[in-house]
Amino acid sequence: MIFILLISLMGCKETHCPAFPQCLVEYFPYTNSDVLRFKNIDDEILILNVNKDWTSDSYSFAWNCKCSCGAGAGFETDLSPSYDLRVTGNIDADENSFELICYFDVSKTRNDVFSYYKEGLNPFNQEVESSLPDTIDLNLQKFSRVNNVKIIKKKGIVEFWDKKQNCVWRLIE
Repeated sequence: MIFILLISLMGCKETHCPAFPQCLVEYFPYTNSDVLRFKNIDDEILILNVNKDWTSDSYSFAWNCKCSCGAGAGFETDLSPSYDLRVTGNIDADENSFELICYFDVSKTRNDVFSYYKEGLNPFNQEVESSLPDTIDLNLQKFSRVNNVKIIKKKGIVEFWDKKQNCVWRLIE
């Protein structure tokens, strides 16, 4: 009885969470059925077809807690039959940080995972956009196949080094 009385006195608070920030979507500006084309120095072409993209919408929940809002966005490509490569990108954001993760699936059991994490800013605040980098360079100390990934806002992944093909793949714009 006391529990019911406490709930009715305190009530549930409605928390409204915004949609995923557009300024972060620009790092992976892909939509379903986009075709990503990369070329190497030998004029060989790597084609990656985007088969899935997602961006979380705004939402609300009623709960008596100090819960933070979170949102996500990302994409996935088909496996390139010519070069046995697939790419998945994911961005997670909350009210104090965001993390960009890029997975290069290089075999059935292995992948190279790149991460960029920025803490101490609220990506839902539009004023933060000017403090975000235009270019993100991602490198790994140990990797299976892919390294030196470059991501540019509004373009996405623009280049990466492929150990198996011994080349740099550059986006064809």
